[in-house]
Amino acid sequence: MPERLGAKHWRERAEEARTLADQMNDGDARRSMLTIAAEYDKLAERVEKRAEKETQKAKGELREG
Repeated sequence: MPERLGAKHWRERAEEARTLADQMNDGDARRSMLTIAAEYDKLAERVEKRAEKETQKAKGELREG
């Protein structure tokens, strides 16, 4: 397993979950899958924010604290 999974990974998982949701006939299952997709999107956003902070820190633009 990779040390860190990037935003691209989580966005791809979200898209897969949405694709599966589109194929589901059961409303509860479909909603659950769409919730999973939304959570994957949130993970992608967190990874992007963390990467941005690490980049700023490396450039000396962000103080530790």
